[in-house]
Amino acid sequence: MKKIEDLTSIIHLDQVNAYNVEEVVDKYSILTVTFLLLFVEGNEPLRAAHFVGLENRGNL
Repeated sequence: MKKIEDLTSIIHLDQVNAYNVEEVVDKYSILTVTFLLLFVEGNEPLRAAHFVGLENRGNL
């Protein structure tokens, strides 16, 4: 769990939204962001932002 905590502190999940998720994905990779979305609790708004961002990007 320590590595997940490190990643969440670097990425600042609470600041990720539909408007900047593309930048986060570009910077940290889609696998990292998807992992955090799936395994970090309490991130329902982030999950929605993630999929909106990817859909807008044409990757969904």
